[in-house]
Amino acid sequence: MKSAYYLFFRGNFYIGLLTINILNTSYAYDIPYDIIFNTESLYLKGSIKKMIISKDNATHHYTEFDSLSYDFDTKGMVTNILSYIGFPSQQWKYSPDGLLSQHESFLPDSKGVKRNLRIGNVQKYNENKLPSLIFYTSYTETNTIGGKYAKEIYSIDYLQDAQTHKLYNIDKSGAQHLSTVKTIYFFPGSNKPKKIESQTELPFSNGFASKTDEYSLNGLAKVTSERTVRIFTYDNGVVTRETEKVPETNKIILEFQYKDYVFDDCKNWIKRTIVDSTGSATDETRIISYYKPCSVETNK
Repeated sequence: MKSAYYLFFRGNFYIGLLTINILNTSYAYDIPYDIIFNTESLYLKGSIKKMIISKDNATHHYTEFDSLSYDFDTKGMVTNILSYIGFPSQQWKYSPDGLLSQHESFLPDSKGVKRNLRIGNVQKYNENKLPSLIFYTSYTETNTIGGKYAKEIYSIDYLQDAQTHKLYNIDKSGAQHLSTVKTIYFFPGSNKPKKIESQTELPFSNGFASKTDEYSLNGLAKVTSERTVRIFTYDNGVVTRETEKVPETNKIILEFQYKDYVFDDCKNWIKRTIVDSTGSATDETRIISYYKPCSVETNK
């Protein structure tokens, strides 16, 4: 499957990746859906300044190069994500009046050099000053579609409690080729998604791969692809179990238990343990700093 980037916006800005489900599961770290970029949609409380997420277990001591670092502005928007664990790092630039003007993604090396740099500049906004057209240029060493400097167009249509996103690749002749369509349905009057339906073109094929993400108000509840189904169970607002099955046989492929949560004064979890089906345990830690402390009474 191609790596394809998806942005969704609703009052605040959200940007997500289809093929990488960062922070949600045992595969990486915990976020309710792909990648979301403000404190509300990350299910975080308080005026957060920075969050570093790491993990550790008995067989492997993780270093700074295994962690994710999030920077937030005073409005709760993510301005920077730094990752060395194979997921794209990202940066956002805003105009003086608060409009998103540029989005970067890249793979940093240990020396801080940006590899596979991808820069998107917003070309148009809708009547509510939300981005509706973004032009991307990818500076990759190799690219099968557009050469070294691949170009893409990303469009966003805003509907009632829904958005439609389309990604077009631009080939060497300048022709546009639709590669991805994604529709996001929101809970009425909410910034949080209820369901995300996506279709991504398969490489070397005329077909598309489909995926559906379904959400509860706590976060991601079910992911249905053409081969597997992943189900998330919640208790008191946090995920407690993740199960992946083959739908035809109902055979369990992977299963993880999330337990021993520790919370800070803002009621954000700062530590938990993940146990896989073999009994191997991994501790996940979130170091969170705040612009101002939370009120113990209100947790805000």
